[in-house]
Amino acid sequence: MTGNARTSAPRPPLNTLPEYAGFTRNLQDVIQHLTGYRVWTSDAGALYATRTRDLTKTEQAADLARTISADTALDLADAITEQLHKATAAAAKAADDES
Repeated sequence: MTGNARTSAPRPPLNTLPEYAGFTRNLQDVIQHLTGYRVWTSDAGALYATRTRDLTKTEQAADLARTISADTALDLADAITEQLHKATAAAAKAADDES
């Protein structure tokens, strides 16, 4: 054994630390507040985002989804962004149709 060898126990994986769990809960709260989606991970590791409210008739007609899934966080962010753009476009079209 050399003088540089570490004798302390290795640090546990990041995602098992209490501060990580608190961070992810806070991040989920921020995502929900900004987008209206609750983000969660399945037992198999897939990522899901579910709207926290029901879809309007306009959103249903525009074929928006209540729940979306993805394999990576970036793919899920892209899917949420796409849904938000579709919802905005559907609302604008509905407003134009009313006027």
